[in-house]
Amino acid sequence: MAPTPDQIRRELEGIADKHDGALLPEDVVRVAQDPAHLFHDRFEWDDAKAGHAHRIEQARTLIRSVRVEVRLEERTIKTVGYVQNPTNRVGEAGYISLPRVQSDEDMASAVIAQECGRALAAMRRARNLAAALGMSESIDDIVYRLERLSDAVPTLRVA
Repeated sequence: MAPTPDQIRRELEGIADKHDGALLPEDVVRVAQDPAHLFHDRFEWDDAKAGHAHRIEQARTLIRSVRVEVRLEERTIKTVGYVQNPTNRVGEAGYISLPRVQSDEDMASAVIAQECGRALAAMRRARNLAAALGMSESIDDIVYRLERLSDAVPTLRVA
């Protein structure tokens, strides 16, 4: 039976308590190695499969490390060379080069919509954290503006 969110939270708190409140992924993996542990079934323990997954993550890191320079009129922008392919199905991995995206107006709009969605999700998370910490005054305005921008993305066109 899968652990409940409350069981997961309590267990993670217990792990963190043993390390002065710090929760490191390595500590979670270490305790989960015990076949009787609550988290054991949440991990892939077959080294052949896990090793391949790690290499896939390393490949993603390598892909994300590529930067390109794009000259726009009087300024040069340094940015990623590859972005997630917006034509991928949900859960499907894959990247596409920025020059390819630049040549397809619909794809460019889809990439911007993806990025705005990520930014909006991150800012909503920050807003919730800020509220929980009593620091939410300016973040609400940022989220509101980002929501308006995200709503406008399908109407934006590449110049």
